[in-house]
Amino acid sequence: MTGTDEPLKPEDFPLEADKERVQRQDGKPIATTKNEAMAHEIAERLNPRSNAAKRTSGRRDRRQRAHELPCETASRAM
Repeated sequence: MTGTDEPLKPEDFPLEADKERVQRQDGKPIATTKNEAMAHEIAERLNPRSNAAKRTSGRRDRRQRAHELPCETASRAM
C-alpha cells in the first residue's frame, strides 16, 4: 500500500475506489492495492456509514446477548 502519512479526517470520507486505488473524497489517493476488488473492499470497510450498519445489523455474539440476561441466567449461558 502506498499513500501519505497524514491521518484521515472526517472530511476525507466517504472513501472511494478507483481501479486499484483507494482515494479520499477530493481524489487524493491514500492506498494502492493489488486489484480493483481489494480497493473496493478497503474503501467499503473504512467508510463510517458501512461500518455502523455492519455493527448494528446481524446477530450479536453469545456473550453480548448473555450480558442482557438476568445475572443467574447469564452465568449459565456463558
